[in-house]
Amino acid sequence: MTAAAELGYSPDLAAQSLRRGHSRIIGYVRRSFSSVLYEQPIPYQIGTSLTRVAQNMGYHVIEVSAETHAFQDRKELLQLLLSHRVDGVIFDWPGSESEVQQFVDEGLPVVQLIRPQFAVKTPCVTVDSCQGINEAIDHLVSQGHRQIAFIGGGGSHIVDSSRLDNFIQALTRYKLAVPEEYLQRGTMYSLAEGYRFTNILLSLMTPPTALFVASDILALGVLRALYQAKIRVPEEMSIISYDDTFAAYVYPPLTSVSQPLEEVAKYAIALMIEKIEGSAADMAPDAVHAVLPTHLTIRESTTSPG
Repeated sequence: MTAAAELGYSPDLAAQSLRRGHSRIIGYVRRSFSSVLYEQPIPYQIGTSLTRVAQNMGYHVIEVSAETHAFQDRKELLQLLLSHRVDGVIFDWPGSESEVQQFVDEGLPVVQLIRPQFAVKTPCVTVDSCQGINEAIDHLVSQGHRQIAFIGGGGSHIVDSSRLDNFIQALTRYKLAVPEEYLQRGTMYSLAEGYRFTNILLSLMTPPTALFVASDILALGVLRALYQAKIRVPEEMSIISYDDTFAAYVYPPLTSVSQPLEEVAKYAIALMIEKIEGSAADMAPDAVHAVLPTHLTIRESTTSPG
């Protein structure tokens, strides 16, 4: 018996909706929900872009947070979305394989974004941090920096660890030392973590001359710590952030690795509609994996070391 049947739904409810194509509604499930951009900039921007792109294609998007709805059972998430007769579901950072698999088992098209559960064979759209981070280190080294530190947030997903891995590999290309104390990693992406790690780095016998910060949220804490320590950016410390969500709007405007979030949304909606409007064969889960490149946007937070 499927999860939908256990919840009292007709077993072919989802299939009927798909065949008739009446709802033209796509569910978007994200890890957390906030209407405030700075608290959750990536889910916020992805959700906004998905909605805009879908509307241009004649579809609507409903957003659900798996965390803030505090579902007692993951099947309640399935129940909620089936009650809206969604034609398919887009996941941003699903919490578990079973969370995704239950929708696949019901015959619903599923697309995963950014931090997918790769064990579940659905179309995925992710970004490749390698290109942007290589450009970031190239930029700093070309300016004369040799002591470059890393500040990163939490996350056990391969997408999170790849930012650190790519950073180390980029420094290794230049045969630069990567001391362990220059690799500051926390349990979450937050202003407090960025602030704390910056103070740790400033207390070292040989502080870095440049910081690569793995998110804009962390970078806000970094800027606060440097301001309190009366260290000027970029004259005394260069900074490059990752995400480029609001890096252009702080002072100084941050050089940042940009993620193509609008393109992620466009690709995801295209894959979803292809599944919804395609044949039965097209609707079968597959392992399409689109990887979109990142790139460096240079602003005013980097210069040659003093």
